[in-house]
Amino acid sequence: MYNPEDFGAKLKWWGMPVDESHREIIALIRQLEAAQQGRTQNNLRNLRMYGDVDMIGTSPFLFAAHAQANRVFRTSWNVVKSVADTLQAKVAKNKVKPTFLTDGGDYKKQKKAKSLDKALLGFFYAGKLYEIMPRVFLDACIFDAGVVKVFSEGTKIVYERVLSEEIRVDDFDGIYGTPRNLYQCRYMDRSALAYLYPDHAAKIKTAAQVVDTSGSSRATDMVRLVEAFHLPSDENSDDGRHVICVDTVTLLDQPWTRDHFPFVFYHWSKLPFGFWGRSVADELCGIQIEINKTLLNIQNAIGLMSAPKVLIETGSKVAQGKLNNETGAVWRYTGIKPEIIAPTPISGQVFQWVEELYAKAYELIGISGTTAQGTKPSYELSGKAVREYNDIESERFVQHSLQYEDAFMAIADLTIFEAREIAKKHPGWQISTFNTKSGMEDLKWSEINLEKDEFVLQRFPTSALSQTPAVRMQQVQELVGAGYVDATQAAELLDFPDIDQWKNIKYANFHLADKVLSKMLDGDKYSAPEPYMDLQLTRTMAQQYYLKAQVDGLPDEVQDNLRNFIDAVQDLIDKAAGTPPPPPAMGGNPAGDASNAAGVADAAAQMQPAFTNAPTPEAAGVIAPSLQPAPQ
Repeated sequence: MYNPEDFGAKLKWWGMPVDESHREIIALIRQLEAAQQGRTQNNLRNLRMYGDVDMIGTSPFLFAAHAQANRVFRTSWNVVKSVADTLQAKVAKNKVKPTFLTDGGDYKKQKKAKSLDKALLGFFYAGKLYEIMPRVFLDACIFDAGVVKVFSEGTKIVYERVLSEEIRVDDFDGIYGTPRNLYQCRYMDRSALAYLYPDHAAKIKTAAQVVDTSGSSRATDMVRLVEAFHLPSDENSDDGRHVICVDTVTLLDQPWTRDHFPFVFYHWSKLPFGFWGRSVADELCGIQIEINKTLLNIQNAIGLMSAPKVLIETGSKVAQGKLNNETGAVWRYTGIKPEIIAPTPISGQVFQWVEELYAKAYELIGISGTTAQGTKPSYELSGKAVREYNDIESERFVQHSLQYEDAFMAIADLTIFEAREIAKKHPGWQISTFNTKSGMEDLKWSEINLEKDEFVLQRFPTSALSQTPAVRMQQVQELVGAGYVDATQAAELLDFPDIDQWKNIKYANFHLADKVLSKMLDGDKYSAPEPYMDLQLTRTMAQQYYLKAQVDGLPDEVQDNLRNFIDAVQDLIDKAAGTPPPPPAMGGNPAGDASNAAGVADAAAQMQPAFTNAPTPEAAGVIAPSLQPAPQ
């Protein structure tokens, strides 16, 4: 039988007692930092190139020392920063939306999946993930990885950007890219840490202070905090462990039953071996260094040779004090006449070499000149041609875009995991989401949660349509013209913030019918239609919902309610059209029924819209606003 202690687990930090694990962890971190100085220096070099600064180090005090130092301004063509910022604007503009799809589920599961979509989007916006991820992408362009940490605080899910230099992975453990141990090392104010862990305040007080070698700050008292993770061997083992510590005490020690770390890593380019990736700055390092060296030579040559020179024979008698820049000045000389020359400081080929290096950097990464300069091609392109032009250029970035979207998918998985953990501690937990149709909406997690084997996640980037209003309008027109979408869907696809209110009012009839029918489909009690509804649209939608209920095999009570609703809508339509009502049942009041029917017909006739069928693109005023509904 397998025993972890037989394989030396007891000698590792995850096999040690609580009061001893922190010593082994701190010693291990120091060993890793000493062995991985090359990685730290590489990240520091890339940061210097991107920021065009003489950065001393990445620790708080070394960074503060740089901030206080006098910067030396020099001529610079920072191609690393230019390329990285261009990539960030091009790839990281996508607000990827992971969408939950049920695998053959019934209507209730599909309804849960839609609610889970809204909940996930609410988590993303509340945690400002769409603001964090572009910075994470830029980190991957500069450093060996961009990192996001997903965790919970109370009933709140938090997304935190983490610098890759804070993460430590043993090179042997991560040789295949899937380490079982991971460490986060960060700096924290001593008093704040003591507040979070009051039971260990005395030990925290004796923890080693981060040494301030720069003399730039005396306002803080920082200590080093290490968070260590050890993954379990499998889902049935109990050898996983999670420890938070400083060098004097273990602050938190608990089992780690998850099969993953609470981090998501994005790499610009993965290497065949090892955990860390290769950044844009790594790829352009040689070009940037050559540009810097050449520019320095040009700067020195221009400073030395750019001013005109006066050649004077040694034996000539020239009053050098009279040499000036006055207009019409007279220079007296005896002997050989002075000669004035204006030498060329440096060859034009040198300038051409720098320009070629700069252009080559963009070419290596796959960015066209027009994209780099933020301009359109010199020749005219139609809207369709512009889209195809962008698609051709984006082929170089397909893999990077997919990796960026995969990061969102991984974050979605961690988010749902954290939500389930919160729900275990807070059974009645409710979350607030925002819906453009109905405003704020509270959802109870227990009513929308799907088990992991009940759904699949798919990525849907919002950039499927152009971000330019004119091109987006043309794309939607093409979809409507081909019959793929109707007017209501067209308005949704336009997604222009200034027409949201108009859409909510324009399609209130559709939203009301959807709300009433959805509740009945969910098993709520019967709701009668009103004559003020768009009856033709409501009947069509009710028939579709009824057919859906039959396909999904919903209870007979739900199907009966939908059938009764369809019949009631048809009665209102007949009354509005003046069709004589059917004979009343025995014991009824014919005169009273006829009077009521006439009143209902009058009210319905006054409230019916100009068009009774489902809105067409022309009637909606979205695609061709000049076309209005035919008068009655």
